[in-house]
Amino acid sequence: MDNFKKRCISVEDIFNDFERKIARYKTTSFMEETIHKILEREESKYHWIGMTGGNFCCPKEWVIEAGGFDENLGKEWGCEDFELGYRLCKKYPIIYSDQCVNYHISHYRYDLNEKLKKAFSYFYKKHKDEEIVHMCRYLLKEIDYDKLFT
Repeated sequence: MDNFKKRCISVEDIFNDFERKIARYKTTSFMEETIHKILEREESKYHWIGMTGGNFCCPKEWVIEAGGFDENLGKEWGCEDFELGYRLCKKYPIIYSDQCVNYHISHYRYDLNEKLKKAFSYFYKKHKDEEIVHMCRYLLKEIDYDKLFT
């Protein structure tokens, strides 16, 4: 708990020492690296992977029109943001800016791969699109990045 408290950012930190505090604890996960690499590509059929819950914005009407989050994906880590992003990307353009920043404290999931497989299986059954399978295989580290685009 003490380690967690050290990483928390106070109001004073925001106004007095934000950059130094963030730099001290900054890490980039495999998922974050993946999202960044894919969104940097001008044309990518996988831009939906960048639609994470705390990392994108769009008009409320788009979300309503798309049907919102699919609650069948569950209350655990379930790809509901990716799946909504998938639907939105089929209809609307994606604009990526590396100037927009989101600070997030990641948390360990002991059964992440199993949850990933379960969620992506539902995601695939719903849309029947092979790019969903390829992305899942990449996130499970079964294929390398270049295989996504071949």
